[in-house]
Amino acid sequence: MPINFTQIFHNSWNFVRNEKQFTLSFLVIFALTLLLVNHLTREFLAPVMDKISQADNSELESLLQQGQQSKGALSYLFNQFLVLLVSSWGIIHIHRISQRNTPNLIGSFAVVLSKLAGIVILNVLIMLPMLAAMANLLPLMLSGSGAVSIALIAVILGIFIYVRLCLAPLSYFIGNKPIMQAIPYFWRIGNKRTGTLLIYCLIVQFFLPFVSMQFSFLGQMNILLEIISILAISFINLFTLVITYRFYTLFIQNP
Repeated sequence: MPINFTQIFHNSWNFVRNEKQFTLSFLVIFALTLLLVNHLTREFLAPVMDKISQADNSELESLLQQGQQSKGALSYLFNQFLVLLVSSWGIIHIHRISQRNTPNLIGSFAVVLSKLAGIVILNVLIMLPMLAAMANLLPLMLSGSGAVSIALIAVILGIFIYVRLCLAPLSYFIGNKPIMQAIPYFWRIGNKRTGTLLIYCLIVQFFLPFVSMQFSFLGQMNILLEIISILAISFINLFTLVITYRFYTLFIQNP
């Protein structure tokens, strides 16, 4: 049975409207997380990116080889970890609400902490082929190597693997699949449904982040607009979590 994305958006919007305590709580949690991420970005990542953007090809290659971007990379990884932690917390809480378990935030956070190592491992395994291929592509493009075409094929393959397994971590932390079975399980139920997963990824990984980016640019104008943009981005983030949960439950129910 085809998945109706319009219906998913409609049901997700109704969930956000009806579960006001969830919406308010995670609006605040995401806003605080964004403030922390923005601070870390300004302190560590932005100076490195400025240096890289002003460098020519030879200087850029030297920066990459010398590892002078390590501080920025660590900041980026920590930011991603924070986002992953809060997102997993939100999805667990949505799941417990949907199961009518009358959850509280502390209880949901405790569940996330108990499964955090597995969540991180699964996300790393899913993204590793794509990130490794992209990391190899950049030096080859800078050096003008003839192996760029092979690296591009590796990037496409990495993206395909990511799309096919993008929701495998949910099979582990809300589907209760053992960590070693989560990836094979989701790969199996995704057979002949890559197109559906691609549409989901385009919506959640590209379209909604693109909308958030527009608010982020708006927030650079003054402090009032920055506050408005943080609240808007926080709402988009929590709405994305609801869409993700709704999509996942429908996807595994209609193999």
